[in-house]
Amino acid sequence: MNDPDKISVKKDGKSKKKTYYSHIHTLFSLYRLSQTEKDIMRNLALAPRSGILAKLIAIWLELDDLNDINDLIEKGFIEARAGRTILLHPMIQEITVDETKPSVSNCSTLLRSIQNTCLLHGEDIMYHQTLFDMIESIIELIKRDDINTYLRFLEDVVPYMDKYHYAEQMRNVVNKISVLLKDKSVGTTSDRALLLDYQAILEKSNANAIQLEKRAVDMITEINDGNAWLAANLHSNLGMYYMKDGQLELARQYMEKAYRILEQYDLINYHDSIMTALPLLPTMLSCLPIWDELTKDCLLYESCVMF
Repeated sequence: MNDPDKISVKKDGKSKKKTYYSHIHTLFSLYRLSQTEKDIMRNLALAPRSGILAKLIAIWLELDDLNDINDLIEKGFIEARAGRTILLHPMIQEITVDETKPSVSNCSTLLRSIQNTCLLHGEDIMYHQTLFDMIESIIELIKRDDINTYLRFLEDVVPYMDKYHYAEQMRNVVNKISVLLKDKSVGTTSDRALLLDYQAILEKSNANAIQLEKRAVDMITEINDGNAWLAANLHSNLGMYYMKDGQLELARQYMEKAYRILEQYDLINYHDSIMTALPLLPTMLSCLPIWDELTKDCLLYESCVMF
């Protein structure tokens, strides 16, 4: 947009010299894009430079079909590549960001779709690289006009990055969360405890991870319906770190506490409860006398199905 070079354009026998930005701005005005087309351009401006599958962005934007995307391709706004990949030319992308002002509010459908995908903790997806590239681009370009919604978005994408061992991208997101939570008016105690939990995951030292996780557990001073799952998860994770450290009695205590919280708040039968238990299964089965044989059999069966 800051390129001062002017180029000539002839139309109806008249010649005009303007900057690239001015010409493309005029092009946007001439075509008078529909609201749906503007929304597609706004959200596609957040896509990675490598492009994205047309069908995937349509699903994320909850479009009924690809007709509007195809119209934008025909008009020359969207570039189509092999394999039905689409993208914006870098110049078009830059100006689209400036013109349409992508924000957490006006790109809420896209963010919600990505967030919902990342909440499917036990499911594998073939396009996870595109998903994480999209998240990186969103972080770089989007206007944060709703901080709390943006915070939820960042928090929900971290576990999915951990699932695929994207440590560097995960570290970048965790750092963004840390910056947001430096503002005391942003987030809650649960958000700050969750941040410590994420930082523990990134720690190479098990001893440091234990200290971070203990701090997280201690922050949840009162367990209720709103934070029960988080509290159970923190206790379970701390038990895992103690197990890695060979402190099996402490591991047993925290795993038992995690189980009791899940039981008390009727969370036992949730899919994520099983997914949390799977990595700890061998120790849990030997260390937790409160689990009866039926529970053990169910967990063993579930682990066989999952793996």
